[in-house]
Amino acid sequence: HEYHQAKAAEISHRSPQTTGQGTGSELFIFVRDLGNDGLGNPADDLTLHDGRGQKIIEFKRCGETGNDQDRSAAAWYGCNIELPPGFYRLRAARHKMPDLEQALILAPGWQVQVFAFRKPIGYSIPSDSSDVMHSSKSTIDLSNGTIFMSRPGQGFNPWDESVRLTELARQGLTSGRIPVTENDLQKILMGKFKNPMLGLFGAHLLIPLLTSDYPSQHRELDTSETIKETRTIQRVLGIRADGIAGPQTQHRLRDLITEVADNLDDLLGNHPDLNAIRILLIPSQSSAVGDVTAARPPMLRRSWDALVRLHSHYSHARQGSFLARMADRIWGIGPWLIWQVPPAASRSSSLEPEKLRQISELITTQAGDPKTLEQSMGKSGLNPVEESIIRYAVLKVIALIKKQRKLNTNEFFLVDDQMEDMKNDLVKILGLPVTTLERNLASAMTKIATLSGAEKKSS
Repeated sequence: HEYHQAKAAEISHRSPQTTGQGTGSELFIFVRDLGNDGLGNPADDLTLHDGRGQKIIEFKRCGETGNDQDRSAAAWYGCNIELPPGFYRLRAARHKMPDLEQALILAPGWQVQVFAFRKPIGYSIPSDSSDVMHSSKSTIDLSNGTIFMSRPGQGFNPWDESVRLTELARQGLTSGRIPVTENDLQKILMGKFKNPMLGLFGAHLLIPLLTSDYPSQHRELDTSETIKETRTIQRVLGIRADGIAGPQTQHRLRDLITEVADNLDDLLGNHPDLNAIRILLIPSQSSAVGDVTAARPPMLRRSWDALVRLHSHYSHARQGSFLARMADRIWGIGPWLIWQVPPAASRSSSLEPEKLRQISELITTQAGDPKTLEQSMGKSGLNPVEESIIRYAVLKVIALIKKQRKLNTNEFFLVDDQMEDMKNDLVKILGLPVTTLERNLASAMTKIATLSGAEKKSS
């Protein structure tokens, strides 16, 4: 392990290899085997793609490897390249499974450092719903990787305290806890960030105490844990540590996170993960945050959740755009935004009024017969997103039917405004853009209608 750290430090300090793509930032990649039984370059299945999905780097064709022909030691790979600032897609190929991609944002004047493992056959890989044992030759585990940032030329320093703090904060984003001491938290929040990832992590760890807009699944702590963490934060803020996140605590904490965001703005400029923090601090002013006219996926899953729920450039991503296509393919449970590579853009347009009317009729019909609906969903082969949309739509329709019955209205149908309200609610509940919801809604109803038609023919 110390040997790998030393090699990573050495390679990250080297002058970057040119790529022909441009300059302005650096990307350092280090991949090592989790065990000693792997042969070959650990980065064989790793490539880098631009925002449009065009492959620009095959890592096996550059960089340096070690122990790749020796079963007595874990193989490793390291590479430092120069690239223009912007959004990139780090892709890990998988044997007989969809390839995975991870969002990388390269900021001007910074080296982004990505550390990952290659896992051999028999390891458990996180899927959308549970841990599943996959039969694969090997796979690069992006979900549990680590990312640091430093200035070009300064490289990776495994003995720098910010490395330890960044890793602790990253683990906290996965667990929903604040896994640091009072002293560590003070360093995270009040430092000047030689490693800006530390500031991004720290802000995201604390924002759930300020806003109800943060998805609840990220913070499932019992009362005693919440009180303990609140007291730690209050001591850092220099106020009475009573464990209650009251107005004084929230005001001081908001000021502190705003200061963190201001420091990060000086370091990173327009960055989607920083934009997410700004939006969470003041949701009502989300339209004025950052330059998101060309909306890019952020690096952190928490940032994505915030942007989709609170910023129209994400919640109303254009039909067929990359954001709309990848949104329902997000994968894993780690802190990073990772997705299964989506298919090419569909030629289908957004839902037209006639199609919406047909969907409305089908939902209304199914809502009156929950048992038949359950059977239809089981037989129709709906994916998890489609099933979630239909279940919510039916519950919404049932509630509306009950409301109209109180008004002594016998006829019921969904009007356009009600369909729009339903979709806007689902954006916040599922964290998906409207166009992604429409695509899945249309697909789900087509499957149910096809099944219904086939059953009628056979009867």
